[in-house]
Amino acid sequence: MDQFVAFISNHWVLSSLFVVTLIAFLVHEIILARSETADLTPQQAIQLINHEKAVVLDIRSKTVYAKGHIVDSLHIELEALDKKMALLEQRSSKPIILVCANGQQSRKLLDKLQKKGLKVFAMQGGIQAWTEAQLPLVSK
Repeated sequence: MDQFVAFISNHWVLSSLFVVTLIAFLVHEIILARSETADLTPQQAIQLINHEKAVVLDIRSKTVYAKGHIVDSLHIELEALDKKMALLEQRSSKPIILVCANGQQSRKLLDKLQKKGLKVFAMQGGIQAWTEAQLPLVSK
């Protein structure tokens, strides 16, 4: 133990850099772990729908939604989401899965809805990943 203390006192710059690097690494890992848990694969989304009765929120345009969407999904266009926030808050007891065309828009919206206290996830790859996994879509 005495050698450890002597090393730190003799090499305080090196020791400080080690501590700063360690803290930066831990912060990075925590941020990465949080972001990964908010993203779902289509298979994970199905599990959440089946086991926790998750609500699928499709934020694509009306015309694209009508061409094909996940069964029983709730459709609210991204531009109208602020006006219809009360509708989402009514379903706050259930997880909400955000779905867009390729996962980009839903990922951007994720933080905003989480700050409102909703349990929200974004589907990685959006409807594109859903169809690539050969999962069914319905159309109106």
